[in-house]
Parts: sequence; structure tokens; C-alpha cells
Amino acid sequence: MGIFTRLFALVVITTILTSFLLVGSASAISNPDSIAIEKLKVFTNIWEKGDWLVFVEYDIDYLVTPPEDPEDTYLVALYNELGNLVASNPLNYYGHNIISIYLNSSNVTTKGLDWDLIDNYSIRVTGNPVYFFPLVEDTNFDTRFFDSSTDAFDNNSDYNRQLLGALCVTVAEILEKDWGIDLLTDNDRLNSAGSITFKDAIPGLDQVCPSIFAEALSIAEVPALTKVVYLYPNADSGTTIASQNPAINSHYDKVNWPVNIEFVRGTVDSGSTTAIVCSDFNQGDDFWNSATLEVIKTSDGQAPQGELAIVLDFVGSEDKFKLNTALSATVEAGDQFRLDYSDTYIYTSSTSIQGDSYELDGFTFIDNSDVVGITVFFTLSNTGSGTAYARPYISLSSFETVGSWRSCSVRTIKASETLDRPGGHTWSTTDIADLEVGIDIYCSGTSQASISSLYVGLTYTVPDWSMAYDEDLRNNMGNRLTNAMNGFGDWLGIPGTIAASVGMFIIYCLVAGRIYVATGSTQSAIALTIPFLLLGSYLGMIPLYVIFAAGFLVIILFGITFILGRFA
Repeated sequence: MGIFTRLFALVVITTILTSFLLVGSASAISNPDSIAIEKLKVFTNIWEKGDWLVFVEYDIDYLVTPPEDPEDTYLVALYNELGNLVASNPLNYYGHNIISIYLNSSNVTTKGLDWDLIDNYSIRVTGNPVYFFPLVEDTNFDTRFFDSSTDAFDNNSDYNRQLLGALCVTVAEILEKDWGIDLLTDNDRLNSAGSITFKDAIPGLDQVCPSIFAEALSIAEVPALTKVVYLYPNADSGTTIASQNPAINSHYDKVNWPVNIEFVRGTVDSGSTTAIVCSDFNQGDDFWNSATLEVIKTSDGQAPQGELAIVLDFVGSEDKFKLNTALSATVEAGDQFRLDYSDTYIYTSSTSIQGDSYELDGFTFIDNSDVVGITVFFTLSNTGSGTAYARPYISLSSFETVGSWRSCSVRTIKASETLDRPGGHTWSTTDIADLEVGIDIYCSGTSQASISSLYVGLTYTVPDWSMAYDEDLRNNMGNRLTNAMNGFGDWLGIPGTIAASVGMFIIYCLVAGRIYVATGSTQSAIALTIPFLLLGSYLGMIPLYVIFAAGFLVIILFGITFILGRFA
């Protein structure tokens, strides 16, 4: 080989070896520009009774992201009231992101966790001591204690799952604004990018909060080509119970329902058996109408603790909740209550059957999809000493399919039933646009029945659905790389596209040079490395004309090297 060829090969090899040495020798990284815990919440009873799920939103800000894997360099840790480590998890990402710690009920017991001491427990987002020494508060770690009044939610499983889902949607809105990437659909459900982010942070989230996912996957036993999506009522279209069930879209639209979970609890200022006054809420008149109100704690632990009622009228100017049924005892100042996010679609104390039906959210199928089945999910609550009854039904055109009666002699039950297509025949994707979901209820004895969380699970199959998902994943990856290059470009003072183009061009040259040294063939070096440049276009990082220009420059470079090498 000529002298210029040898020099070119030496530069390429030296560059590659230097990069490996630099990466391999890294034993410490610089402190972040800032580190903070932005949000901290803990929930019980999410997967099983007695478990704990800690949700952490954090921000570890670096001007230039370290090359080390964040799983090696940072972690989130839970400490008890004595300051002893209880559990920890490595972080998935640098920057502004989320992570969780999960302890099943057995771990909670084994580690001696006490919910009454939650105010003395803390979370720390910290650098790994292997990479950071010394560890300094607000420099390479941040600590935050739980506040039981705002951060801790010890409720039943169904209710806490709703709160967790609402929290995820709220945080997704914050992250997508910060990242410049869409994480939510137009109706505030997690898209494929949002699904990846939140399931990375909370594995199995789609199983406990399926309603916040645009396309929630079914359980593991369902075949790979089968999908489940959940459709919610979006309009009151059936026979309304006069003066008892306002139209859903008046004040209780699920899509526009407040997702700030600090709002759901309140402390009584004053009250009676039929009204509660609480200054913690500052919404306008009728805002909380039809919400389910539950007295969760009284000063003596006696009635009306644990009792529920429907908000008949919220008078914003007086901070007053007027209840539809009287509690068994008067509420007193300092008693605590909460408002249920669940939509109260229909309620009655009548002993005769009452019914209401609703149109559903629209859904766009991928071509050649097939509907497998429809399952109606609902929650039936009972206030009083009698028994509440409910049965689901679905209607299509002039036909109905009616489900089985379910009874509730306790406070609340969850139920579901798969129903055949009204009118017979097999389901069609065109049926869904005209499908309505309904519910019938009645009571026996002294009680009131109410229905909440009414929705439909649509099971369907799609051909090659994973390819469509991969397309979303590809776009998401391209967006993340583009944002990274834009940030790097801003640091260099040049457009992100140029930074990306230069980066891909350098990679192209390094790989091409290595192949040339190994094979001695200019044609092989150019042909085998073209995919590196095409990858930039595929991910949407680099315009095609930049790729052609880069390829042209590489061809000229090898041409000059080849010519000079021949004359050397």
C-alpha cells in the first residue's frame, strides 16, 4: 500500500482504538448540573392486597449526557423511619423521567413497613457510590420525605388504580412538553411512545390501568395477534332517569375530568347528615355534581365512617356538597372524605328496573381486522342495608343482548360479562361505530344502587400488528435521536441536522476505513457502509440530500486516496 493509504488506515485505527480506550477507562463521571425529585407518590393494593407501589418523577440534568449506562450510575432508594435502606431500583434514563419501586405484600411484611409511619419514610435519587465520591446532598443525590396528606394513598384496589392512572396521564402531559415528543393521543391516552416510557418505569402498568392506554395489550395467555382496546361512553343516548342522572357531558365528562389527584381528598370544616362544607375545593357551582363521596375517617372511628353518598349539588360559593341521601350520623370538623373519580352513570333507590344506555368512543381499526368479542365492565355500589342489582346490555340498531343480574349487598363489587352480538351473526368492525352499552339497575330493601366505571373491552385481531407497532417505535427512536442531536447542536452552536449529519458521516468514514484496511477494496468499503447513512434517513434524522452529498464526498475521498496511493 502507498503512504497515503497507510496514513489513512492509521488514522482510522487510532481513532477506533482511542474511542475504545476512553470508554473502557471510565471509572467516574461528573456531577449533574442539577438533580431533583419532582414528584413522589405511594399507593397500596395495586396488584394485590397489602402491596406498595412508589412512583417517582425525577430530573437528573446534564448538559452533555454521560456515555455510561444510567442503570450503572444512578438508583432510586426507599428508606424507613430509621434511615435504613428498604429497597432500591436502578434508573432507566438520565434527564427528566420516571421510575418506581414495587414491594409485594410479603415484602412489605418482611421488611417491617408500617403505613402509619409513612411521613418518616423517604425516597432518595442518588448516584452510585462506585461512580460518585463523596455523595453530597443536592449535588449528586436528592432526598424527599413522604407527606401522608398529599403523597400517600391507602385505598381499595380499584380506586387506587384509578388514581395511579390519573397520575400517569398528568405526568405524561408534563414529560411530552419537556421532551417535545407526543406521549398521549388526542383523548389523553398513552400512545406507543408513552406506553414504552411508562411500562419501562412501572412494569405491568397496562394490566392494572388498561384504560389509560390507547391500545392496551391483553393478558399473556392471549395469542400474540390478539389485541384488546377499552372504549368508554362519550354521550348519554338512552333513557335518562329524570332528575337523577345528569347528561354525562354536562359536568362529568371522563375525558375532561380533573387529573390532579390532590383534589380527591378533603377535610370537613362543618356539616350535617345531608351536607358537607369544605374549603379545600374551589371549583364552580355543580362541578362535583354526581360524584361519589365517601367519608373515610372520623375522629372517633364511628359512623358515618365508611359511608357513601352521591353529590346531588355542589354549591361552589359556599364550598358545600349537598348529598342525595342522608348519612347515618353527622359529620364533624376534622373528619376526612374523598371524591371518587369514577363516573356515576346511573343510580336509583327504586325497586323497579331503571335503565340507561350510552354511545361509545370511536375506534379506527387497522385494515383486515376482525372483532373477536365484546366484554362489558362495570362497578356496582350499594348504599344502605338492602341489596342492589345490576345487569349489563349492549344494543345495535334495534337489537339488544342482555347480560345476567349481579347483586351487591356490600358496598361495592366489580363485574364483567362477555355478550354476543345483538341480532346474532358474527361481529364486524363496522358494528362498533353504532354499538351502545347500557345498564339496568334496581334495589330491594332500604338501599341505593349506583353504577360507575362502565366501559367496554373490545377484543380483536390484526394482521402483522407488530409491524405497525415497530413503525411507531421507529418514529419514537428517531425523535429521541433527533432531540439528542438538536441538544448537542445547540451546545456546539450549530443546527441539530448538521450535528447529526456530521456524526453519521464520521461513523461512515470510520467503518468504511476499517473495511478498506481489512479488504483493500474501495468498492466494498463504500457499498458495505451505505446502510449507516440510510439508517439516518430511515430514523428521520438526516435529509436524503445530505446522505447523497456525504456519499459523494466519501467516494471522492476514497478516489483521491486511491489515486495518490497508486503514485506513492
